[in-house]
Amino acid sequence: MRKLGVLVIKELKGLITRQVFISLFIVVFVFIFLGNSMRSMFGEIEKENIPSVPAIPQEALASTSDFVSFLADNNIAAFTEDRFSAIDIGSAVNKNNPVVLVFPKGFIENLFSSSSSLRIKVYAYLEAGGGIIGISKISATADKIKRELEEKLRAIIKTKSSKEDSILDMYLNPVTTEEHIVRHTKSARISFSAIIPYIINQTIMLAFLLFIATLTGAQFVAASIAAEKESKTLEVLLTLPIPRHQIVLAKMLAAGILSVIFVAIYFAGFWFYMQSITMPDSQKISSEAVNMMLAVKQLGIELPIWSNIMRIAAFLLSLLNALGIALILGLFAEDTKNVQVVITPIILVLLALYIITIMTNFASLPLVLRIILLFFPFTHAFLSTPLLIDSQYLSVAGGLLYQTIFFAVVVFLAIIIFNSDKVFTIKLGKKKNRKTA
Repeated sequence: MRKLGVLVIKELKGLITRQVFISLFIVVFVFIFLGNSMRSMFGEIEKENIPSVPAIPQEALASTSDFVSFLADNNIAAFTEDRFSAIDIGSAVNKNNPVVLVFPKGFIENLFSSSSSLRIKVYAYLEAGGGIIGISKISATADKIKRELEEKLRAIIKTKSSKEDSILDMYLNPVTTEEHIVRHTKSARISFSAIIPYIINQTIMLAFLLFIATLTGAQFVAASIAAEKESKTLEVLLTLPIPRHQIVLAKMLAAGILSVIFVAIYFAGFWFYMQSITMPDSQKISSEAVNMMLAVKQLGIELPIWSNIMRIAAFLLSLLNALGIALILGLFAEDTKNVQVVITPIILVLLALYIITIMTNFASLPLVLRIILLFFPFTHAFLSTPLLIDSQYLSVAGGLLYQTIFFAVVVFLAIIIFNSDKVFTIKLGKKKNRKTA
């Protein structure tokens, strides 16, 4: 037992190196930095000038048109039902007016005389590429306007009513709201809270699966090449009468097969996961599930088969690029213990791109930042789902072309390295070894 303990301590000393601590510190620092950045972004949403319903003056209660004009003067988009039905819904509810209120005919006139609740329709704009922050902002705006409007109307009715308390109870909820989601020119009667889980599963969860698959594959490839260097089998392999470019292509082909297996496994798992959410057992199906499925079809955010093929291609090319980069980075590792260190750049880049693409509206970022982010092939994979939901097929096709070119460049660089003596000499801490020599 004592010998086992000695061996465990020996192995721990070999594994716990300065490079491991440095890579661990960098990853933790990036997590903290991104976490603080996201917290500040959500804080900005709360501080932003989200429209509030001000105190309603007496003159605004003269008629429904006067009340709608009063709300419009206070930066709250509102229409009467007859006017709203006469215009295109896409021109009324859009990025500039993400939350719109629609009042029935005679709303104010019947507010104090109707014995039943009056219904206000609340339309909220859905932008698939808006990111968590954008969606959260629109949802918060709609909830705030609904809540404040109901409270103020309830207070006005309670003040003006001369009914007895027992009869007044039915007036305490004078208005109800009916939520609608708008995407371009399509709409569906469903709330943001009901549709958000589908958007999250399609964009965030699927991107997370790609993130995990890419990290796993990169570590596997880098560890494989590092193990060959450590065991000296790489030197033996390169002395064989085999063109070195074929060795590189063989390794990349093996990485490609591994990529296909990884993508297939993760997509299969995700497909079964989505089926359990969107297609529950017919005997246990709920009205909420039915509404969500109908809304997905009405809004046109259900991806057809060709969109899924393009998405799989984007994920596969992203994974291939990561494996190709990991193959080159693996040459820097002197042994398998340094693999985690050499793939730290991939971890950091993937983590940053994943957080940025799921949290923010990519199209609203500064042009220079977008160009920098689009340089990395992984960005195109993370953006593929929201782009396909918005039917931006040319953008996705351009991303696929760029990923293919980037992969060809990575393979070309790997061939150059394998055809030179650098394949034997390249490693971390090279200068330090020269000094000690």
